[in-house]
Amino acid sequence: MKLKGHFCIIFFTLSIFINSVLTINCHLCDSCENSNIVCEGSACITRKANIDGKVRIQKMCEISGKNLPNPQIPECYETFLWQGIKGTECICYSDWCNATSSASIGTLLSSPKIIVIFSFFIFAVVQRQ
Repeated sequence: MKLKGHFCIIFFTLSIFINSVLTINCHLCDSCENSNIVCEGSACITRKANIDGKVRIQKMCEISGKNLPNPQIPECYETFLWQGIKGTECICYSDWCNATSSASIGTLLSSPKIIVIFSFFIFAVVQRQ
């Protein structure tokens, strides 16, 4: 009976880990003023343009993974963004790569990968006792 319980815990933890490996966490915001909204996708995107004298920054996830310029190589390029206005679009492929330098610790700790690692640690401690 005890072995069956351990198998369930391991299976559940592995399923969470596999899901978290297939997606990355990115910031999601429009105008990006102190936003802690998170999205999951295959890439993170940051768009920046000057609209009517103001810099507009938008952060989001690429969900499908389709039409990415060169998967796994971060890059920025000029493109038309809003209402025919040219701006810069940057695509990157790691957790929180579209963050500003002041990413909050709460956002980082909410990552599924961190939760899985913490779960493994707790599981190991419980097993030793």
